Amino acid sequence: ICADITRSHVFIFIVLIILFIAVFIAIGIFAQRDRGILFLLLGIMIFFAIGAIEYLYKDNMLKKEFADFKDERVVIRGMVCSMPKYKDDRATYEIAVDEVLPGGALNSGKLLLSVYTYKQSGQSSQIQQQPSGISASIDYGCEIEAEGVIRIPAGKRNPGGMDYRKYLAASGISATMYVSENKIKIIGENKGNILLRAGSMIRNKIHRVINESLPEEQASLLNAMLTGCDENVEDDIKESFSDSGLIHIMAVSGMNICYIILPFTLLLKKLNVKKKIANPIIMLILLLYTMITGPQPSVLRAVIMAATALIAQMIWREADTLTNISLAFMLLLLWRPHMLFNIGFELSFGATYSIVLFNKNIKTFLESKRIPPYISGILSTTISAQAGILPLTVAYFNQISVISVLANLLVSPVIGIIIIAGMAMAALGQIAIVFARLIGHINLILISYLLFVSRSTASLPFA
Repeated sequence: ICADITRSHVFIFIVLIILFIAVFIAIGIFAQRDRGILFLLLGIMIFFAIGAIEYLYKDNMLKKEFADFKDERVVIRGMVCSMPKYKDDRATYEIAVDEVLPGGALNSGKLLLSVYTYKQSGQSSQIQQQPSGISASIDYGCEIEAEGVIRIPAGKRNPGGMDYRKYLAASGISATMYVSENKIKIIGENKGNILLRAGSMIRNKIHRVINESLPEEQASLLNAMLTGCDENVEDDIKESFSDSGLIHIMAVSGMNICYIILPFTLLLKKLNVKKKIANPIIMLILLLYTMITGPQPSVLRAVIMAATALIAQMIWREADTLTNISLAFMLLLLWRPHMLFNIGFELSFGATYSIVLFNKNIKTFLESKRIPPYISGILSTTISAQAGILPLTVAYFNQISVISVLANLLVSPVIGIIIIAGMAMAALGQIAIVFARLIGHINLILISYLLFVSRSTASLPFA
């Protein structure tokens, strides 16, 4: 860990030493009064030390992976290990690099490859970019070869600015490369995890059905709500959702997981399948859904919490929500400690923790003021979630959405219907597209209403 120590690591070590001294002082003060507090403080210190050491170790490993090839023009060979993302004039892929030429083999290393290649399609003012040429053929599991200059992402350049290195490190990426279409070629296919390949194929089928069943604007929003793929959502829509406090609707989260679990639970119960068989089946379905959406922090959190609750049912134990969240938090940070600095990770856990801690008391207070249970339920959930993410939205986005409570109250009744109808469209559209289009007539009205509310509330003065 200390082989190539940097100034930032020296600073972190100093902070760690100060914190450990503070903990030892606290142990000395409280140890004589209560042994329970002593064990609690020792546990906190040990856990914090493990996390800090793991972070420093992995951070150092990420910095070393492509350090020998920095700013050099090389040829890389590796496998596409994520689903492609298309935005503006380029496609981006996460590449698990096996070999760098000249140089040799790598034990491990992930690189973000950006390929500039698009053709425009469509006649509307909102022209959707579509991949062309070789980019249209590249998907998860493809082995590719690309020639370009390896760049090591810079850290935070300005106070309060984005730390691009930490942002990429949350996905295990330690370098970037930008190439044109003629500098990349496919050298093999059908590699990688079979579940991820299946997830990528299913996601593409879902997008095809939705795109053929709804107008472009509504289709892009529904795809974001179902699979978390928001690349084709127009920037003005994202801005209105952000200003109105509805941006969470575009993220796949616990709500989607609930709507997946519920129908399968009811079906397996009707078939008299025991929980020891039914729950593992549901967990496999949730795993497949994670493969469809990709490993987004909000999805991983929700799936881990759901799986913990399902396991608790199998062993006749009561699942504690706060413990479930904490377990998900720890597992994700053990897997990738840099996720701690991911905005999506922080917002997801901030909102969820806040709902669990404050929702019940806020709802009780609102009901005591004779507010109907349905409205008080929506209000308490929205207020508690907003309270949890308020410091983060101020810090990262320099704004507070004062209209969010009203906006969420107006759209909450239709969100569940949109997601359920969208899932039905995606499933029935695989049989015949006419079924998806029939349901799409209902969803078109509801999604258009959602867009209307976001734009209307966001345009209000001081929203």
